[in-house]
Amino acid sequence: MRCNGLAGIVVRDGSSCGREPLIAGVGAKSMTTSFKQIAIAVALICCTTAGHGDETPLLNATSARAFEIEKEADYVVDYTTDEQYDIGIGHVEDNVRHSHLFTQNELEYYFGQLKHKDLIVVVIRKNKWDKDTASKRVEQINSFLFKCGFSRVVIQQGYGFARGIWSDKTKPQQAH
Repeated sequence: MRCNGLAGIVVRDGSSCGREPLIAGVGAKSMTTSFKQIAIAVALICCTTAGHGDETPLLNATSARAFEIEKEADYVVDYTTDEQYDIGIGHVEDNVRHSHLFTQNELEYYFGQLKHKDLIVVVIRKNKWDKDTASKRVEQINSFLFKCGFSRVVIQQGYGFARGIWSDKTKPQQAH
């Protein structure tokens, strides 16, 4: 099988970028424009990470587990690389949501007043940290949210269509 240079667009012989044929027996010239657009999108999803192992970041088991955890969460917040939280408050202008971001100091009282604190998911966006910085930030987020009363904190790395899991911790029990 071969790739035609456009990340797996199906070529005349029906082959694609190292995977099973996406459109078996259909020649590229016979496709309608909208069908070609769909084929391009599918090919990009399937082939953009070719050569990086069997599981792509878009379709792996960790990502599926991360999204399942998110469904169970009492709260889901985003965390920016400049150490601010997006808790879903903002305004919409010209169909674009403009978030109001908060620091930990600004959110300490708010998080302290919440009633349901079994699970919070924190999604880190656009992370460019080295491993040491990432480890420190993850520990800082966990400590802060446990201090605010959350029982379980899951910190995820947000990718375009997928998620990785940095940390899944339960609040340490206090000695009596």
